[in-house]
Amino acid sequence: MLTVRWERNRCPPICLFVRPARDLEERGRARATVTRRLSTIAGFYWYSVEEDLLGSSPSAHVRRPRVDYESHAVALDRNELGALLVAAGLGPPGEHALISLLALNGLRVSEATGADIEHLGLERGHRTLTITRKGGKIVTIPLAPRTARRSTWPSASTPKARCSWQRTGGGWTGTAPGG
Repeated sequence: MLTVRWERNRCPPICLFVRPARDLEERGRARATVTRRLSTIAGFYWYSVEEDLLGSSPSAHVRRPRVDYESHAVALDRNELGALLVAAGLGPPGEHALISLLALNGLRVSEATGADIEHLGLERGHRTLTITRKGGKIVTIPLAPRTARRSTWPSASTPKARCSWQRTGGGWTGTAPGG
């Protein structure tokens, strides 16, 4: 448990609030990160004032960085995703299945490449796939209709029932075997 030992009605120096923000900015952290961390500290001070541990909060009048709520994440637009799926559909079934899992089901690369064709199933009329999530949690997910089509999956009789992507010492590569 955290014990606060400030004198009643005496506020700690404001530098305890401002210094972490400057440190984060100097380390090149994004504005959203700095704002989120300052919000956490401000919440702690607000709680301390509410519990009469402090007379006033040093964060009450500190301006926080403005956050641009428009996302700057780089992603494929609808047309680019469609072109990627068409190109994958013209290739081997394993690669089409991989791209479909990533694009249409939102799986992580490690989840999609670790998917085993033997774990395909059918529950309540929907095609499902049992995968291992981050942290080793095993879950069964429903597949998007386009992903679930039989034509997108390699047959279970293929010598290698996993995706045809090879694992290298540095992680998964984007090259198919023999390519």
